[in-house]
Amino acid sequence: MPAGWPRPVCQSRCDATTAFMFAASRAGQWGHDARKIAVGGDSAGGNISAVLCQQLRAAAVRPAFQLLFFPLTDQVSHGPSYDEFADGFFLTRKQMDWYRDHYLGDADPSDPRVSPLLADDVSDLPPAYVAVAGFDPLRDEGEAYARRMAEAGVPVALRRHDGLIHAFVNSTGVGRSGREAMLEACGALRMGIGAGLKRHA
Repeated sequence: MPAGWPRPVCQSRCDATTAFMFAASRAGQWGHDARKIAVGGDSAGGNISAVLCQQLRAAAVRPAFQLLFFPLTDQVSHGPSYDEFADGFFLTRKQMDWYRDHYLGDADPSDPRVSPLLADDVSDLPPAYVAVAGFDPLRDEGEAYARRMAEAGVPVALRRHDGLIHAFVNSTGVGRSGREAMLEACGALRMGIGAGLKRHA
């Protein structure tokens, strides 16, 4: 474990890398193509997925696509949405502060392994679909990461669901909006894996 890094940070990155490499190594045995493995997650899971793609950029087998839902991308600074939706929209700023303190400990919040938006280089990453919620403290940093990747030449589709809140991926059984957002993301995933395969074949 790197000096100064708390176990949650190291463990989450190691677990994600191990899981991806295991899936890639067994793809043929399972009847799948190792070049068609996508990664994705929401919130902290989006953070881990984004970091994983950066970490595996030069790997022989790497993710074909990244599906990021309202990802946490910057542990240092925050956009206006962080203050605008600090309370009353499910995820609060107080909760984010608690999560940050318990996850990072004494680790450097500017390290791209926890703040992928702050990486020096975000080029040559897998194609991405980034979905954010209109009423979410993390909205602006998710959009900022999508724009930064696009500026670096990464194929990116950015979707803001104006009427939704953080964690809408968990509301598919409650209302139509969350379900429609997920169906859209599934369509992007199907198309994105094909685009990624062509780009990196």
